[in-house]
Amino acid sequence: MKLILENWRQYLQEDISDYIFLPADEDNLFDALEQHEALADVDGYDLMDKAEKLFEDSGIRIMKSEELHEMVIDGEDVVGASVTGLSNSEEGERTLRFSIAVSPTTRRQGVARKLVENIIVDNPDTKIEAWVVNEEAMVPLLTKLGFDGYGGQSDPFMYLYT
Repeated sequence: MKLILENWRQYLQEDISDYIFLPADEDNLFDALEQHEALADVDGYDLMDKAEKLFEDSGIRIMKSEELHEMVIDGEDVVGASVTGLSNSEEGERTLRFSIAVSPTTRRQGVARKLVENIIVDNPDTKIEAWVVNEEAMVPLLTKLGFDGYGGQSDPFMYLYT
């Protein structure tokens, strides 16, 4: 059993390494594109449009307070993306809400996990709130990463205090 798990982890890592993870905010995206020879001719605005379409196709609405955070690129296709938005509670507590979208052909390869891990690393000392749309996939993943509080469709959020 241990060997099977080790082989599975290696398989996931190999799959993830085939993808390029890029910052999705306009300030950093174009610099990142210049650093990747394979993406030299790729239009950054086209990638942002594809990321937004991925969310739309996944049934996830990007809120006005959210912005693209990171994109996962395979060739010229966006196969995964994250959006984030900051808010402050009445008590002054800073909260970062995020959503993840991954294309159906790319699911179960570790892309969502890497996107969530990057959000956690990029936002230390922040309460992080995940809006869970795909309960079957995201609740177990977020629980493994330390999130809790999922209350079903009537309360579709999970929280991590970093």
